[in-house]
Amino acid sequence: MIPSITFVRVHKKMLGISLMVAMTTITSQAMDHSWEMSIGVNYRHFDDIDFKSFSLRNGAGNDVGGPFGLQNLAGVQPNLPDPSQVTVDTVVYSGSSDDADFSDSLSPVLRLEKILHFDDSSTVDETFSVGLMIGFHYYDVGVSATEHGNNNDTGEFIATQNTYDVLSNEIIVPTSNSATGFGAGTQVSVENDFDMSLYVIDFGIKPTIDNDVVSANIIVGVSVNFVDIDSSQTETGNYNAIPNAVDTSGNPVSGPYRVERNDDQSAVVPGIFLGGGVDLYMTKRFLLGFEYRYDLVADSRAETDLAELSLSGHSASARVIYRF
Repeated sequence: MIPSITFVRVHKKMLGISLMVAMTTITSQAMDHSWEMSIGVNYRHFDDIDFKSFSLRNGAGNDVGGPFGLQNLAGVQPNLPDPSQVTVDTVVYSGSSDDADFSDSLSPVLRLEKILHFDDSSTVDETFSVGLMIGFHYYDVGVSATEHGNNNDTGEFIATQNTYDVLSNEIIVPTSNSATGFGAGTQVSVENDFDMSLYVIDFGIKPTIDNDVVSANIIVGVSVNFVDIDSSQTETGNYNAIPNAVDTSGNPVSGPYRVERNDDQSAVVPGIFLGGGVDLYMTKRFLLGFEYRYDLVADSRAETDLAELSLSGHSASARVIYRF
């Protein structure tokens, strides 16, 4: 029995020594400052959001089959003199651009990095290393803007007044009589709304020169961009009633009216980035990092049927870095 007990004791002792060696190895690896974890804020410059053009209601055309113009004119009542003429507004929204607020361009930035040291010699003033990094950004971009037009100021609208001949209680053909601008009493507006959530995950490498006071680096890598967009355009029109006229539902033609369009899109888009920066030592473990980069996103425009925004752009960040 004694030899067995001795063997068990020796085995436990060797296991304890092995665990101590393993823990010492892990501790020494952790203490060599070969990992970085950082948190900070990033500013990314987004181009203007472009809202697309469209024709208000049936404002596009001179189709003799109607309906006609902003007033949605479809016919006339029997007591309208025959023959006669009616005039309606034809309106097209030409589109517009609006920029995001400064706060919408700010994002929290998180990063984890493994540092691969290539020269740890104490006789060398500067050391070279390469970091393997993964990062995360999140942006919430929202724009809401309303465009107005009337007979005093057409704004972002193209408007004409078109006159149609009426025969046998039906609208027959457009005449040569047309005028630029809105009819008296006509007012229109388009309310544009755009909301985008953008999640960015980075995978990159970071060659670095370090002298224990300041380090300079270059970053290059790929990104995965998760995009979710909600967009809407709401048009409203108000105009003077046309006597004895009816719309497509047979109701008297008068204003106002309101129509809302919506389109949502989600996508996963790859990209690449290139940049550089400097890290300033505050202590051996804590650094303050500043970085610039440019993101080039494939198929770079985040787009719906109503609006679009380029995802490619410049950015700058400031981070607090902890080495362990």
